[in-house]
Amino acid sequence: MHLTCGRGAQHINQDIEINEIISEINQKDILDLLIVEKGSTAKMMIQTLNLKEPAEIMYQKKHVEELLKDLETDYYERYEFSDLQKMILEDRRLRTNYWVSKIIHKPIEKFKNPNLLNVNEKVDRNDIKNPYFSLSRVLPISLYMERTKVVAKDTKYDKLHFDFKSKYVQAEQELIMEKTVSKEYHRITDITQPKSATVGINAMIIRNYNDGRHGGWNNYCCYGQDNKASHVQPFRPADSKKAQHLKQVETHGAEGLAQ
Repeated sequence: MHLTCGRGAQHINQDIEINEIISEINQKDILDLLIVEKGSTAKMMIQTLNLKEPAEIMYQKKHVEELLKDLETDYYERYEFSDLQKMILEDRRLRTNYWVSKIIHKPIEKFKNPNLLNVNEKVDRNDIKNPYFSLSRVLPISLYMERTKVVAKDTKYDKLHFDFKSKYVQAEQELIMEKTVSKEYHRITDITQPKSATVGINAMIIRNYNDGRHGGWNNYCCYGQDNKASHVQPFRPADSKKAQHLKQVETHGAEGLAQ
């Protein structure tokens, strides 16, 4: 398929010509929206802007398929040109809004949809066959898919890092233990305690819980000495002798101890 032009459509456009056409269309659409947002300063802004398309709105095959999946086709799975035109132009409006929102740092949610300024309850704007068709979402399809995608369940969550039922080779077992201890060591001790075999063994039974600010654990608690270890007073022999002394005082009284 080729894009032709010229007298009698005898000239086939080359890639450099098509890229120039795309650049001019993008510049015109962005300028029109900048004039609405910035007024007379838009023409000065457009001359200094680097109009390189944001990578996040450069569509791939999966994005195009998602964009067109709700359109009806005929027996031969062919689309109607008017349906394709409406859908593509509407989504292009959202892509342009997102592009300008990055330029002027305005939230894309605050861009008004010109097709929804005059609300008419009798008009179904979600119907592609309707001349007043409009998309209700505010994000381009690529960003919309990313935001609404279903996150796969983490099957390793709340499981022991070390599978004691598996039959590991000795070298493989040592490697797993070394990685687990290095990763989980901070959960059961603080930065002031030296490395020991006891702590290393305890690290092997830690379950795989979510880390970071979205999880249930502060990754930096050991540096502030605020983890569980700092709230438990260590056993000291002096404390034991003091406890025995107090117990004798309660049992025999102070006079019996004086004798």
